[in-house]
Amino acid sequence: MLKKLLKYDLKWCLKVVTIYLSICLVFSIIGRLIDLCPDSIFFKILGGVCKGAALSFGITGLVNAIIRSWVRMTNNMYKDESYLTHTIPVSINKIYLSKIISTFMILIICIITIIMSLVIMYLNDSTIEMLKTSLNIISNNLNVSIAGFVCFITLLLIAEMIFITFCGYFGIIFGYSFNNKKIMLTLLFGFGSYIVFSILSIVLMMIIAIFNEDLNNIMFKGSEVVNYNLFKSLILIVTILYTLYSGIVYYISNKKLSKGINID
Repeated sequence: MLKKLLKYDLKWCLKVVTIYLSICLVFSIIGRLIDLCPDSIFFKILGGVCKGAALSFGITGLVNAIIRSWVRMTNNMYKDESYLTHTIPVSINKIYLSKIISTFMILIICIITIIMSLVIMYLNDSTIEMLKTSLNIISNNLNVSIAGFVCFITLLLIAEMIFITFCGYFGIIFGYSFNNKKIMLTLLFGFGSYIVFSILSIVLMMIIAIFNEDLNNIMFKGSEVVNYNLFKSLILIVTILYTLYSGIVYYISNKKLSKGINID
């Protein structure tokens, strides 16, 4: 049953997101083809417009994926569709799990598409050499491989986006547990949970700074010099924190759902 739920969740969210992603790829291809045209101001401007449009549609698709996942959950679990949803022989926790898995898959699709569009638009011999030089400098200073560095940054971005999405789900679940002012309470719980965990992160960083001189210099003494080992450690710590926060929010949301929900 989980597979069927996942299928419908993905289909509902992707039917709009894929439009943005497809346009993103089309504009990136057009922008790259324009680069092959004669070198002139007209073609440079036209190519820049196409590449800018590609990035704009890619980012819009990513944002739209997160927003539509929230809208899907609200409609499917609390509004008109909920009467049908809650008649199927599956627990509310599995329905919620389907929303989580579909969101994760859609985010991955969006990120891969944006990376593909960037490769199409900008990857050439000079860009490859520049990337190699830059990444080699970074990897040598951080004492990590190029692949490892790229993976660290990618995982950090994915972890942050998943956490933001989970905060939205948290807001919906708790906001719609009330009888009145559900939308306002949804925003309050969702944004409030994000702020609370952000403050917690700052507090944790301040505690770490007490025992780490480099971080202490940056946070409290205005130092602009960033130790590369510290940079690598902070990326890892923040990624772990986002993952931990997502797990906490998911657990609390699941517990709340287990107590039952209010349907409009």
